[in-house]
Formats: sequence, structure tokens, C-alpha cells
Amino acid sequence: MIKHTLGFGLSRPKQTIRSFAAGSSLLLSTLTLIGQTTTAPNSSQPAPAKDETLVLSPFVVDASQDSGYRAQNTLSGTRLNSSVADLGSTMTILTPEAWGDLGAVNTNDLMLYTPGGDVRNGNYSDSNSGNLFWGDSTVFRGIATENIVRNYFRSEIPSDVYNTGRMEFVRGANAVLFGVAGDPNGLVNRATQDANLNKDSYVYTSQVDNFGSVRNSINSNYVLLKDKLAVRVALLDADQNTWLKPINFQDQQRVYVAAQYQPIKNLSIKVNYEHFDWLRAAGSGTISFDSVTPWINAGRPGVATGAVNTNVTPWLRGYANNSARIMGVYDGSSTGPVLQDWNNKALGANNAIVGSTNISLPVPFMDRRFDVNGQAATQKLGGADVNVFVDYALTKDLNFNLAINDESVDYDFISAGGNGRLNVDATTNLPSGAPNPNFGRYFTISEPGFRLKQERFRRDRRFTMSYHLDFAKFDRMRWLGVHDFAGMFEQDVQEQYWDVLNLRNKTPLPGSSPLIGHINNRVNFVNYVDIANNTIYGGGLSSLDWEAEANKLPGVSAAWLPSGGPSNIKTVLNSQLYVVQSRFWDKRLVTTVGWRQDAINAQSLDPTSIVPLYPTGAGAGFNNYARTTKRKQDPSATPTNWSKSAVFHVVRNKGIVDDLSLSWSTSTSFAVSNFNVMPDRSDFPAKTGSTKDIGLKAELFNRRVGLSLIKFDAAVENLGLQISAVTTRMSDLFELIGKTEYVNVPQVADRQDKTSKGYEFQFTTNITPNWRLMGSVSTYETLNQNTALTTGQIIDKYKSQWLANPNALVPNRGTETAQRTFDDMVFQYQIVRAQEGQRSLLERKYKYVGITNYTFTEGPLKGFSVGGNVVWQSAGTTGYGLKPVVNATTGATTYVPDAANQFKGSTLMNVGVSAGYGRKIFRDRVRWDVQLNVRNLIGVDPYVIRTSAASTAPTVAIPLSIYRGDPTTYILTNTFKF
Repeated sequence: MIKHTLGFGLSRPKQTIRSFAAGSSLLLSTLTLIGQTTTAPNSSQPAPAKDETLVLSPFVVDASQDSGYRAQNTLSGTRLNSSVADLGSTMTILTPEAWGDLGAVNTNDLMLYTPGGDVRNGNYSDSNSGNLFWGDSTVFRGIATENIVRNYFRSEIPSDVYNTGRMEFVRGANAVLFGVAGDPNGLVNRATQDANLNKDSYVYTSQVDNFGSVRNSINSNYVLLKDKLAVRVALLDADQNTWLKPINFQDQQRVYVAAQYQPIKNLSIKVNYEHFDWLRAAGSGTISFDSVTPWINAGRPGVATGAVNTNVTPWLRGYANNSARIMGVYDGSSTGPVLQDWNNKALGANNAIVGSTNISLPVPFMDRRFDVNGQAATQKLGGADVNVFVDYALTKDLNFNLAINDESVDYDFISAGGNGRLNVDATTNLPSGAPNPNFGRYFTISEPGFRLKQERFRRDRRFTMSYHLDFAKFDRMRWLGVHDFAGMFEQDVQEQYWDVLNLRNKTPLPGSSPLIGHINNRVNFVNYVDIANNTIYGGGLSSLDWEAEANKLPGVSAAWLPSGGPSNIKTVLNSQLYVVQSRFWDKRLVTTVGWRQDAINAQSLDPTSIVPLYPTGAGAGFNNYARTTKRKQDPSATPTNWSKSAVFHVVRNKGIVDDLSLSWSTSTSFAVSNFNVMPDRSDFPAKTGSTKDIGLKAELFNRRVGLSLIKFDAAVENLGLQISAVTTRMSDLFELIGKTEYVNVPQVADRQDKTSKGYEFQFTTNITPNWRLMGSVSTYETLNQNTALTTGQIIDKYKSQWLANPNALVPNRGTETAQRTFDDMVFQYQIVRAQEGQRSLLERKYKYVGITNYTFTEGPLKGFSVGGNVVWQSAGTTGYGLKPVVNATTGATTYVPDAANQFKGSTLMNVGVSAGYGRKIFRDRVRWDVQLNVRNLIGVDPYVIRTSAASTAPTVAIPLSIYRGDPTTYILTNTFKF
């Protein structure tokens, strides 16, 4: 089995490192526990390390004020250090204590525990694309966002806690903070750790789980000059394996260095640098699609090569002349691929109903851990980021901040078609006439869909100044209150280069088209599988190896060639922001007003600079690379946005009530879209939004308990809606009629508007210094509007061309005719349109979260800790029944989705527990903590995420796509602090 190494060039046998690390961690825990019995245990288990940030200006948050799960201050409300109690914004701030108790390591882990938050992964759709493309894939209030911010700069680097001081989950519009880089529905800011000027520290953490994952990190702080100069170094080496078999993984290696220099008390200079390499084989969260059971139910018949006729054998489909004919086959008979021509190869038919040929196998058919995709969908990325922050206090009240951010990230995504399906070989003989030794065997086909290579660059320069004005200094003017003013000027430059590549044989074989771009010359791979032993022959070939493996085939000279159109984008944003926060009536009334303007200078690909890669002849259909194209000037824009909020502290310091306040907040936002492409290849429109939050907040029991109840009302326009079930069929139909400019275009999305209304209640408390508790209840309703209208217009425009010959075979679809492909595409589009005015599929109305941890400080259990967490989510809609529609002209009856007949899925319950022990060892020089986290204590069984119905029983749900579920996971963490 092939597994690639990361950019650092470290290559280790996988099983060796798993066994060594797991054994070392367990042995170290045991020896430390029994070998240090002479050392008295510590009185309590300390929280994970936090920075003791020296507050020099209002641009810095003092994390030392955080206690347990309670965070007191943030920059996320005004760009100035503000008390959370004085902000009308809706946010959840998670501290190291929270993710330490949960054993969480990134944003995706933590989103599960935030109100109104979720992760868009395999339980949202029937594909692995959500898992493949991005490291962080978040959903706020029913609306997906990729707005992950690092130190208040937009960042493409996936999150991780190894160098993180806190995570801030801000919900609602936030354009005043982040302008066109913001998102109308929410964002996540992660603050990296600064170097500490006061204290040396050394933390080593080792983590293993029951699936063979190994994670090691080091975080060290060195004071070089007391109160003057310090350096922090953090290293991460993580090999994370999923529970799927035979192999799905996410590996990363990172280096982080931070320095802080304070030459004088009113000047601070901070620099941090991070480099990362990241490699992932994205597994499918759903059970494989079924192209097997129709053949089994027909009695396992077989046909001779070339005798395919699906009109009389509904259990059969075939690989036809217009499909890829170069098949690299792995069947266990040899060590490498064997070249075969699968023209008119007989395969088992897809299990199908009206409008869909993607139906999951029955859950008991094979081990639900067995992912026949292997490593066919692979993501590799790497890059670096540099931040510089200079804080200068000219006076006590006048402060300046200069911030610089330079980031570069390279992406390499490979997406494969067909590999989520289990097929069966129904051919009885080989082309030579000899018996087919693989008749009746199951297999998968990896069809190289496209390879997306990107270069992304961000360069930010930001200058901020603030002024604090307190009229309390003047007796007669005290009534004018206290005010903080902030002004920010920023330039953000973004550049992106995208190439879309296809794997083609440049030396066509006999019988194939002389055109390299023809589907005949695409190289596919066939892996026979043994479902009894969870085995993929060929080792579950990594898509990163496809080119090299293809060139092992006789007569084949394969290469990834650019097609589908490059992308060359540059956007310059010149922004100005002004915020004033005012406090009146002895600081009982706090108002915040912000105004922001962004001057947008955008350049996009000049289509006239696209030239053929091969000027004439057989190489037609391939174009030049993005780096060799030019840009054209796009229309400029100067959007402005407002944010307004007010907090009234009704009660203060009355008995158990430290503060009881009412809050109101409203904001607008504007976000440039330079990622998606409309189905008609036009530029995607800018995303705009607005939101209004009304809330009640309380702090009780000497501020140990914090409560908030928020009612929100948000609207977002021009959201990207990717409907691959429609666009992939549309791409193949365009290829049929020779409209190559619409073929294999990446990131095609139509637009959609949404409104979201609901309530969020959350509380955090440190009941005692050794007992932490956090919980939330959220409910919302997100309704779809103006959904995918451009797609409908394209269908109407090209219908007659697509169906000029309804019996024509469609490229990439075997024996599927134009009429069948068109009908299925229209049905899938009708499912999308059926959601107009409705909730999105699988949106869960209610969510309840509870997290707690208790440390024993006395008695025989002194030093031990226990914890637990639970997340419950209500059922969502998985699909619709059917209703008949009669054509008034022909009298023919067709069936379309019926939004009035919704099929509901299952509720979800995730339960976790933890147990730990901590003490000082080695003569009190080292603090040792060991913790066992158990996730999904009761397990999550497979559940249906997509349903439809048959025309013979239009109100009876038929499962289309089934999520595999989630197993119980055991995570053991050892932490040593010096």
C-alpha cells in the first residue's frame, strides 16, 4: 500500500511508528504512575498552557483574565480590546481548557460544540467533496462558510490547536471587522500564541487513538531578556487515521516560531512564522453506491464481450465505444497494472429509481468500515505565513498598531469519478475468447475527473490607531461619558492561479480517437476488491501515483494536461474603518457604531490570453497554464457597510447578579466572490448580507456564571450552491454537443438566497475552581429563495441541442443515452427547486450541547479528573416523495419531487466521556497529565441522509445515500510541562 510523505521528506513505515508511539505512550503512562510514588500529587490539575500576554495597547487581549471556560475580553467586537459583556455581537469563545477537556485539535472538532454551528462533511451530502477541498468546512445558522481567520487576517491555512491561544466563533454579519473578506453569516478567528516575556516553559504532548493515529507536539517558550525579548517554538507531527479501511488518513507537519521584543515599555514588536505540509486521502462518509444487487437479483448471469444490450437485460450496463478504453487493471494476478480494453465490457447495472442512479448498497452487504475509494480522492497542500505586529503607545490614551501578513499556499486536489461505486464484472470471456477469470468479481473504477492545482497569495498591510477619551476627568462634563475611537487603514492583495488538469494518453492506442482530448484516451484504473477481507487489489492506489502507474502500461505516455480553463485572479482591497464605542450613565449604556468602506480593484483572466497547448492536430482541447495567461480589468466597486449595537446594563452588583443587560446589534456585509463560477461561465456575484440580533445577557455569582439568550434574524444573498448531481450531467451533455468551454469546469455553482431566523442560548460557568461547565441550546430555520435560476435557464436554452438525437450515447456515461441523462439531470434540478421556500436538506432545527469537567482536589481521588459531553440534534429532511404531472399535450405522466411530502431522517446523539490524572514528578520539576477521551461512547449507527421514492409508490421513502455512522473512538493524551 502506497502512502506519500510530506514536504519535510520524512518517510517512516506506518505500522512501525503507530506501534512505537502507541506502546511508548502507554508504557510511559504506566511507568510514570508507578515509578514516582514518593512525589506528592499536585492539589489540582492545571488547565492547558495559556499566554500571559502583556497588555500594552487596546489592540491586545490579556488571556490571563480567562478562567476555565470563561473568556472575558475579545477584539472581535470592535477591533479593540473590549469586554464581552459590552458587546452586542453573538460569539462563542473557546479557551484551551475547553479543547483540552474534549481532546479536540482543530476547528472542525470544535464546531460540533458551538450553538448554531456544524461541519459540512460526509453526513451532509453523498460525496466526499466537502471533505476533499478544504481543511475547515464550517456551517453557521444553516449557511456554509469557509471564512477562517488567523490573527484577524483571512487565512487559507487549516486550523490546529498546537500553536493556538483561543478560538472565537462569531455568528452574524461582521463586515465592519473584515469588509469584503468577511462573511455574512459568521467566521472563526484563531489567535496564535505569542512569545511570553516573563517565563520559560516547555510542553510536550503525545496523543494516540485506537485507529493508529499518532500526534506529537512540542511548544517551548524561552525568555532571552527578562521582560524584553522572548522566543516561542512549536512543532507538530501528526498522522491521523480514520476508522475506514483499508486506508484513509490526514497527515501534517508544522513549524511555528514566534518572537516578542519590548525595547521600551510602550513599544512591542511581535513576529510569528508558520510553515506547514498537509496530505490527506479523503474517505467517503457514505456507503458505496450499488451496481451489484440488480445483477445478484437476476441470478448472477453473464454475457460475452460485445453482447451488451441494456434494453433486454435491465441488470446490465456496459462500457461503450465513447468511454475511456485504457484501463489499468489490478486484479491480484500481477504486481502492477495490466492494460485492458474495456470496449463493450459488461458490468452490473446501477440500482436506480426515478431521477437517480446513485443508491447506496444495503448496510449489511459489506463491512461499513470498508471504503472502496481507497486513496482515489487526495489533497496535498503546503505553505507558509508571516505576521508582524508593532504596538506603540504614544500616550496613555493614544495608541498605534502596524500589522503585516504575508501568506502563500499551494493546493493540489485530485477528484475521481466512479470510485464511490461497487461494480461487478459480468463478462464471461476476454476479447481473445478465453474465459474471463474475473467474472463475478467486484471492483471499482477510478476515473480521473480533474486535478486542480492552485497557487494562492495574500499580502496585507494594516495600520490602526485608537484614542481613549474619558470625560469623567472633567467634573462638569462627566455626563458626556467615556469613548474609544479606532481608525483602520488596510490594503489586502490577493492573487490566485488555478489550473484544471486531466490525465490523458498522449500516444493514442489502436482503436482510440487520434484526438488526445477524446474520452477514449483518458486513463482509468480498475481495482478488483475482496469485500470479505476489506482488500483493494493494487493497494488502494493513491491518485498522486496515477500518472506514474499509467506510464507502466505498454504504449501509454500519460500526462496531466491543462483543460477546462485556467484562472488568473488578482484583487486589491483598500479599506478604511472607523469605530467608536461609547459608555454613558456610569457605563450602564454601551453603544458601538462602525463604518467601513472598501475600494475594490479586481482583475480576472483575460480569455483572449488562453491559447492552445498544442496549436493544431491531435492535441486540440488543451490550453496553456494559468501562469502564462494575462488579466483583464474588472469593474471596480466601493461598497460601504455599517454596524451598530447597544448594550444596556439594567442591573449591576445586586446580590448574586453581577450584571444583567439587554443587547441589540445590526450589521451589513459585502463579500467578493473570486472562487465560484456561474453555470453560464459568468463571474459569480458578490455575496451580501444583513443581520439583527436582540439579546439578554447575565453574569452571576461573582462572574463565575455567564448566560446569554439571542434572537437573530439574518438574510444572505448570492450564496454559492454547488449541485454536482446536475452540473456533472450537464457537463457530459455539453461534451456530447461539442461545447467544450462548459466541460469539466471546476467550482461551478449557481446562486441562492437564504434567510435564517432563530434563537441561541448559551452558558459558561466555573462552578468552583475545579468544576467547569458549558452548554447551549439553539434552534433556527433557514429558508431557501431564488434557488439555481441560472441552471434552469441553461436547461431551457440547450434542451433541443442535447436531445437532437435522444438515443446518442453520452460521454463518460457508458451506455446511458442523452434522453436518460437529460431526464435524470432535470429530476435532480427539480429536487433542488423543491427546496425553494423550504429548509435545506438535512438542516437540523434543534441542537443541545453540554460539556463539563471536574477535578478532585482532596481525598483518595486527589489529582484525578472526570468529564463528559453530549450533543443532541433533531432530525432533518432527507428528501421528498413524488407527485404525478400530466403533460397536457401528450397525456404522458411524469413524476416530480413533492415538497409537501417530506421524508425525515434520524436524530443524532454524540456522547463523550473523559478521565484523567495529573501530578508533579521528578522532584516536582515536571507536571505530568494523562487523559483518556472516549468519543461517541454509544456509537452512531449508519443513518439515511438522502431519500427519494419510486413512481409505483410515490409516498414511500427509498434510501438513496446512507452515512456510515461514527464508531467509538479512544484517545489517550500524555502531556509533560516543564
